[in-house]
Amino acid sequence: MIESQLSRNDMVDYHVLAQPHSLKEAEVLLPKLLAKARRSFDSLLKLKGGEMNFKNVVEAYLGCTRELAVLYGFIESFNGTNSNPVTREIIEKFQPKLVAFYNYTTLNPAFYGLLKKVRNGGGSGTKLTPLQRRSLELLMRDMEV
Repeated sequence: MIESQLSRNDMVDYHVLAQPHSLKEAEVLLPKLLAKARRSFDSLLKLKGGEMNFKNVVEAYLGCTRELAVLYGFIESFNGTNSNPVTREIIEKFQPKLVAFYNYTTLNPAFYGLLKKVRNGGGSGTKLTPLQRRSLELLMRDMEV
């Protein structure tokens, strides 16, 4: 039930996520979403030549964590307004794994190098639009801090 909500392209129905059975489902689903995000991220690091463009790198990076970010973000927000043992336990168990994943991605020298290649036209020689260039600059700046 939760997976169908997370895979929607429009707004997630948060009433569905707030159901008690959904919170238990989320506890099982979060590690699966994390593994999926990790596989997607690792596949980005294998791109070569003409595959290195804004869509295949930056958009794919931002998209690979969408479901994970939506579900975990909901659980944290829900816990903030409706704290209970179930949500606190999910957060306590999962937060260290999520932090480790984001450290792996944002502190990854190979990924930073890939972003630099995209900024410089990648293997495709495609010029970035001003909006793409700015998005890329912000992403890289966050990695440099």
